[in-house]
Amino acid sequence: LFFIALVTINAQTIDQGVQLMESEKFGEARSIFKQIAEKTPEASEPYYYLGESFYINDNLDSAKYFFNKGIEMNSKNGFCYAGLGKIQLDKKQKEADRTLEKAWNYSKKNAKSYVAVARAYIDGDNKNPNKTIELLSPLTADYKDPSIFETLADAYVILNDGGKAMSNYQ
Repeated sequence: LFFIALVTINAQTIDQGVQLMESEKFGEARSIFKQIAEKTPEASEPYYYLGESFYINDNLDSAKYFFNKGIEMNSKNGFCYAGLGKIQLDKKQKEADRTLEKAWNYSKKNAKSYVAVARAYIDGDNKNPNKTIELLSPLTADYKDPSIFETLADAYVILNDGGKAMSNYQ
């Protein structure tokens, strides 16, 4: 029984943590992200999702801490710059666009990282769905990641363009 529990703990993934976060089980999700971060400290993705779990709950100081921790662990990964840029957008800080541009440049053909950058423009308080569309539309031919199309659809919903939203959701 102990061996089975150990295997289950080791088998936890970012995707499982994201599913828990989407189900608003933030404590469980954070536990998974922290375990992954401890095992692979050079990976920014678990730090991004830790930050994101706090961002969703309006705990911006903790979110910023984890985004900065991810940047500290790997300064060439777009995920945590995307999270930090989202906070800067919310606070209307001038460096937000530069931070998000850096995130985009460091995304290195990682569709989920590109989506993290694009979502920064529609998830926060200062929405810019046109920027999200501008960033993601060129990627639809090369990437088949559903999160690209879902994010585009969400941007079109904000713009009240139901037809384009539905075609992207489909």
